[in-house]
Amino acid sequence: ATLGGNVANASPIGDMPPVLLALNAVIHIDNGHAQRTVAANEFFLGYRQTVLQPGEWVGAIFIPYLESNQSIRAYKISKRYEDDISAVCAVFNIALKDKQIVSLSAGFGGVAAIPAIVEELNTSLLGKDWSSSLTFEIGKDILSKAFTPLDDVRATKEYRVTMLANLWKRFWLESNHQANTIATRVVHVPHSTGVTSHA
Repeated sequence: ATLGGNVANASPIGDMPPVLLALNAVIHIDNGHAQRTVAANEFFLGYRQTVLQPGEWVGAIFIPYLESNQSIRAYKISKRYEDDISAVCAVFNIALKDKQIVSLSAGFGGVAAIPAIVEELNTSLLGKDWSSSLTFEIGKDILSKAFTPLDDVRATKEYRVTMLANLWKRFWLESNHQANTIATRVVHVPHSTGVTSHA
């Protein structure tokens, strides 16, 4: 019911941890006597395990302001459109200068035992032309090898790996060409045989 609870719960399919990872958030930990801070990407240790010690809680979460040259997108794939946990979650945060990548951070859910980052993705594309299809392919190749997800009732391993590549492509398209925004829901228009898309 709260942001802190969603993070402290440490579910690998929680909605907010991938967002905080992509935003380079900092977790403020308190025990009533002393405080400490931990980067979001160091908070999760294992399945449902965090750096929280007995008697500690999440006191606050610091999220840096976005710069004007940053673009962030969050994507959640689930069986139901509303009120469902994700099969795959991917959040991308990119900063550009003259089409060149000056920073990139991403967070992922549903593909590992913890909400995760891919350090190779965050570093290998720095300085590259974001509009280049070669840059897209490099990122796609990195993500295709980054995780070994499990099969479960929500999705197979193969589906999850494929979705990571597809979401990376969607992010590349949307952040390069705003006209390429992809519809997230299709609804039927009353008294019409056609359909209309709403982003």
